[in-house]
Amino acid sequence: MRQSYRLGIFAVFLAAASCSAPPPENLCDENPECLAGRADAVRPVDGDTYQLQGRRFRLIGYDSPETSPHAECLAEADLGEETVSAVQEIFRDADQVQILFRGVDEYGRGRAHVYLDGVHVGHLLEQRGLAQRWNEDRSEAKPSWCE
Repeated sequence: MRQSYRLGIFAVFLAAASCSAPPPENLCDENPECLAGRADAVRPVDGDTYQLQGRRFRLIGYDSPETSPHAECLAEADLGEETVSAVQEIFRDADQVQILFRGVDEYGRGRAHVYLDGVHVGHLLEQRGLAQRWNEDRSEAKPSWCE
């Protein structure tokens, strides 16, 4: 009895630990404001910055680690390089991109929700530990990648 109780508790713990946040809703489903096309039309600059036809834009709702020289520590720079490789792979493996532009950021870049094959890019990176949810609209502090 005691062993089955321990196994039950362990199974509940494993199930809880393996759960991740569900992907955010696709705001481009049946939304005429969204741009849609082939994923290879977009060039990832880093984990949360992309370029389309020479225009840079920033991902809404997520932050990813910076690369050198903008990283705050060596660990962030290393993770930033890993993120660049991962986001390039994610775009390369996708067929379709959907983009919903929403304003500009403090650097004059467009801000956008970006979906690959219907899933938010930030969520895809978050599942790999390469992005964290961040609500810049509420003036939240950026996540730290150095702790």
